[in-house]
Amino acid sequence: MKKLEIHLADSLKVEGNIIDFRVYDGANFFKILRAAEGSDRKCYGLDTFTGLDMPNAIDNRHPNYNEIKKGQYPAFREATLRNVSTQSNKNFVLLKTNHYNDLESILPHDEQYCFALVDMKQYLPTKKVLNYIWDKITYGGTIYIGNYDEGTQHSEHVAVKEFIKEKWFEVNASRQMIVNGSKEKFIAIKCFPNHNKPENWKNIQPRIDKVTIAMVLKTGGEVYNQNYVNALAKAIKKNVTIDHEVVCLTDNPVGFSSDVDRVIPLTNGWPTWWNKIELFKPGQFTTESVFYLDLDTIIVDNIDKIVSYDGDFSGLRDFYALHSLGSGIMAWKPKKCEQIYMNFIQKSAEVIKAYKEGDQRWIDENKPSIEYIQDIYPNQIISYKRHCVDASGTIQIPEGAKIVCFHGNPRPHSVKNPDIMKYWQP
Repeated sequence: MKKLEIHLADSLKVEGNIIDFRVYDGANFFKILRAAEGSDRKCYGLDTFTGLDMPNAIDNRHPNYNEIKKGQYPAFREATLRNVSTQSNKNFVLLKTNHYNDLESILPHDEQYCFALVDMKQYLPTKKVLNYIWDKITYGGTIYIGNYDEGTQHSEHVAVKEFIKEKWFEVNASRQMIVNGSKEKFIAIKCFPNHNKPENWKNIQPRIDKVTIAMVLKTGGEVYNQNYVNALAKAIKKNVTIDHEVVCLTDNPVGFSSDVDRVIPLTNGWPTWWNKIELFKPGQFTTESVFYLDLDTIIVDNIDKIVSYDGDFSGLRDFYALHSLGSGIMAWKPKKCEQIYMNFIQKSAEVIKAYKEGDQRWIDENKPSIEYIQDIYPNQIISYKRHCVDASGTIQIPEGAKIVCFHGNPRPHSVKNPDIMKYWQP
């Protein structure tokens, strides 16, 4: 499945309709109609049908960029309407807009959208569209930016960067990845606008029954040791007040503090991160729910509600590729996830050799279902690199954050900053 369809499917988990702000030849609008078929979502398609606007200085200031011409990329409404009418999903509206100055008047005033496709090619139209959709995007919805390059300083790229910078604590934007030697040409922006947050949004109360909070230590590497286990266990004890048990799966139980309630031996001898698969071994835990944290994680505030997740399976949205699972934080019901382990032991050597993405790809492919944990607790689970360090190198943990993930370098022990050091204490 292509990335556009993946993000469309993810967006359909929340309420709202779908909008494409520049249908052009209708190719992406076709995909939207197919994705929305059978869901009762109305699909809106807009275009000027006269091509691009007169370019401004931002559109043309990049020295290696071909100048945008007024009237480029015209669409033909009748032809586009005729083409999209061939789709079996007829729940769509195709509208002509006056250079995106009339969005409030041509679109329903009380409409909300779970997915918005934005591919405007110019600064001002992109700015207008993003300002408009922010008031209308559903909590948990997605803005998908096509033909985007985060490395450029012209046209729609500038407007998108300004938007992310302004809304940064209410959005989660993907990073453009290199796939098969080529840089992705889109970004996805998950939106959690406070003004559109439903009153009953994932209102998970602290649990009454006991929860296992687990970690895994495979010794012999250059970074992780008992200090990491002890630092995380101490933070858990400080920031979890509900009934819980701190458990560590390890191949060397020496040197743990009393904050670690129980040690479980690793039994399979798998390399590095593959030992996480033992978390899903049948009978490994006695509680009905398990909450897992990578060792390179710091806890900065009470997480009672977060560890009280009560669904079948939850995990991180990868901080760079929002459509993928990150296994640095997971929560699950053991009896619902035993197949992750049982399927793996049947061909562990084959999978370890073939899956360069590691354990998280295997878990993603074998999990029962998923709710991404940042969607449930927006802005409470963040990335150190993405959210705590600005362009000047200044380090500050955002207000409201409760868990900071240090995926990759630097690691918590190497950050000599008081705001970090006080939360990482072996």
